[in-house]
Amino acid sequence: MDVKTHHRGTPVTPSRGMAPILDETEVTECRRCPVGIASSVAERGRCPFVPRKRAAGSVLHVAGDTVDRVWFVKSGAVLVTRSVDEERAEGLPWAIRRGGSFLGLEGLVGTHHLDSARALTEVTLCGATLDAVEAWLETRRTAARILLDSVLRSGSRERPLRGNADGTATQRAASWLLENGARPSPATVSRRVLAGLLGMRPETLSRALRSLAASGAIRHGRRSLEVLDRARLRSVALRARGDRARRMD
Repeated sequence: MDVKTHHRGTPVTPSRGMAPILDETEVTECRRCPVGIASSVAERGRCPFVPRKRAAGSVLHVAGDTVDRVWFVKSGAVLVTRSVDEERAEGLPWAIRRGGSFLGLEGLVGTHHLDSARALTEVTLCGATLDAVEAWLETRRTAARILLDSVLRSGSRERPLRGNADGTATQRAASWLLENGARPSPATVSRRVLAGLLGMRPETLSRALRSLAASGAIRHGRRSLEVLDRARLRSVALRARGDRARRMD
């Protein structure tokens, strides 16, 4: 399902002296890539991350496997899933990682992958061994900022939505589209995957999308979804936050 929007976000420009803030957008040039900048490639520095293309559907790693490399997502989209029981090999949809994100950072503090990951679209991944990443962090002060920014974003934004505490199905769908529908490189997300990310059944998601379409916020088909009115989406999403706040009072 291709997600499009009529309104694009404004990129954030980092302040002087700060490491570039990851924007989860496609990175096509090493000189403009945050990892390349941290590696001083413009001054002939050597970046430890080597690019490699992977086709849509490719399994990148499986939960429980030993972590041997860290990957930087340069372009495309990766679905991250987490198992909730031993019978589900791939697990439930957990997050979508786009350009500017890292995979395998858990290898810096542990030994095994916590999640499984597969390419939703064709992706370009830049990989480096754990030893190379650790050496990179020791010699490049801005490198640590790049990784920290990615970890903080993952912890604050990439949580699967579960249960009524996160609002109605329509509110959850509106919130997801509000955050993900304005990305420069939207992922091709199936209804099944999106429903899993939002903690609902595909049929429930379909009803939520029809409700948003009826309000004029979106236009959708079997394999496409276009954001028409971000203000209306925001109004629906904010109602969910207001409902949660009232329940907590």
